[in-house]
Amino acid sequence: MAAAAFENQDKGVQMACILVVDDHFLNRHFLLSLLGYGGHRLLEAANGAAALDVVRAEQPDLVISDVLMPQMDGYEFVSRLRADPATARTAVIFYTATYRESEARVLADACGVTWVLAKPSEPEAILRMVQQALGASSDSAAPLPSAMSETTRKQIFAITDQLGDDIRELDVEAALGRFGGNLPVYLRALQSFAADARAIELQLPERVSAGQREHVYRSLHALKGIAATIGARPLAELAAQAQAVELGELAALLLQVKSATQQAADAAKNLAVHLKPLCNPSGKGVSDAPPLRVQLQALAGLLEQANMDSLSVCEQMQQHHPSALPPEFETLAHAVNQLDFHAALRVCHDILQQPQR
Repeated sequence: MAAAAFENQDKGVQMACILVVDDHFLNRHFLLSLLGYGGHRLLEAANGAAALDVVRAEQPDLVISDVLMPQMDGYEFVSRLRADPATARTAVIFYTATYRESEARVLADACGVTWVLAKPSEPEAILRMVQQALGASSDSAAPLPSAMSETTRKQIFAITDQLGDDIRELDVEAALGRFGGNLPVYLRALQSFAADARAIELQLPERVSAGQREHVYRSLHALKGIAATIGARPLAELAAQAQAVELGELAALLLQVKSATQQAADAAKNLAVHLKPLCNPSGKGVSDAPPLRVQLQALAGLLEQANMDSLSVCEQMQQHHPSALPPEFETLAHAVNQLDFHAALRVCHDILQQPQR
């Protein structure tokens, strides 16, 4: 993807323009959901090449970038930033997997990056470093997202207790903490995980057989990151272990990686099914759902604020009005799911301007 931009106005919090660069949607999803509560204008890009275009066009105050990415990695991306007088002073944070932190520090020093953050990190650590990089005092730090209600928390723990061994691969409490207690966003991450992790795992045997060390390294790096994001700690640890093994010895671990990936994916899908009703607690059915136009207007308001509730509202509309949605709604829903709220808002406005049926 090229880039997406949206604004979130929050009185009392200093606004900044922040670009998040990562080739994996779940990693961008996590950072955007967290930073979106701080009142910042947020941009995203999926690789260094796309990020260069965004920086030149938008002049962000801060860039948070992964190191290992296809097309152009974080080191080359920042080196090009520093070589251009127009972007040379852009503040950058390297956000990378823990096992690579020491190496990332060396790369950071070589290309003029002051801040390195381990992936994953707790929300407090991320927001604290963002404020440091922006030159703001701790007093002006963006507030953490509001915690979920105690009732919802108890419902979640009742579900996890009920599922027991079926989701033993997931540290749900830790993962929800990383998402600031935002259940709809965590649900979206769980729903995305299975396909993303499976796609990565399927690439590994062929790349190992072909001796593609760097590609294998990137795949394991990505698998560890998205596993840690949803709380799949055993898979994240196994991926880290595999990264430390020589390529010639890695084949023996691939079966373990495949099994752990499938177990984590099954757990994520199972948990998502049980958590989904909590994201729409009103219990409204199709008969008492708001009219489509009213929901579209409400969605437009949420999109203007880059409000993560857009995800659940969009899903409710698909449930309430499956036969009444215009063809353009598929494009709108895709943009919302990708957190491209700017594009989603344009489509939403286009739909609202259509004659009422």
